[in-house]
Amino acid sequence: MQICNIFPIKNQNMYKNEEYVMILAHLLRKGLYSPEHFKNAKWIIMDNGLFEGEQISSDLQDLVVLANEWKLKGIHIDEIVIPDVMGNMKKTKELYYRNFNTIKAHPEYTFQLVIQHSTIEEFYKMMEFAGKYWLNNVSIGIPKLGIISRTSLEAVNEYKKTLMPIHFLGLKESFEELSLVKDIIRSCDTAQMSIAAKYHKNPNSLFNWTRAKNETIDLENDHIPEEQLEKTIKIQKEWIDHKIL
Repeated sequence: MQICNIFPIKNQNMYKNEEYVMILAHLLRKGLYSPEHFKNAKWIIMDNGLFEGEQISSDLQDLVVLANEWKLKGIHIDEIVIPDVMGNMKKTKELYYRNFNTIKAHPEYTFQLVIQHSTIEEFYKMMEFAGKYWLNNVSIGIPKLGIISRTSLEAVNEYKKTLMPIHFLGLKESFEELSLVKDIIRSCDTAQMSIAAKYHKNPNSLFNWTRAKNETIDLENDHIPEEQLEKTIKIQKEWIDHKIL
């Protein structure tokens, strides 16, 4: 499993040591990312901005155009999150149908279908839908705000059935969640370490740390002292070295 750490724009030099990266489409469109920080990235995912309330378009082709523009500037995007609707299975399916020809027309990209649902039954239906309309260049995104527990036996059994790579969109509570599925899912993006560095100057343990609702981060405007951010990432890499993650 790969962790896609999300850093504030003013700390984006931290991406230089990251292999898997999640960048935010609305910040990319503003031209806030600098290509020199992403030269070592092996896989870059571009979200669609929904979670931040900044979805830039419901037309996937607009996201492809943005990715193509930045590829020429030096940020090579590999995967794009398909436009979706929070907690709405029906409308997310409709957007997938509407953008299906774009997915087929661009095999150079992987496209991530978000399993939006408002009931556990809808989770099963969306997973079935993903399998029915599977293409070689489609992955699955499991939202953190979904109803089903992402690490439940029921959810894990569904993951095991699919041929598609599985990405967790955000960290629900703590990194302990990921330890339960580390051998099943491909990746997870999270700003957890940036938030931890902002609020906890000398953290003893971050693995089980759950941030409070008021502990948030402004990715466009916040700046975290470099030394503190490096310390939290060092701790995270130790978890990976010890195979906790």
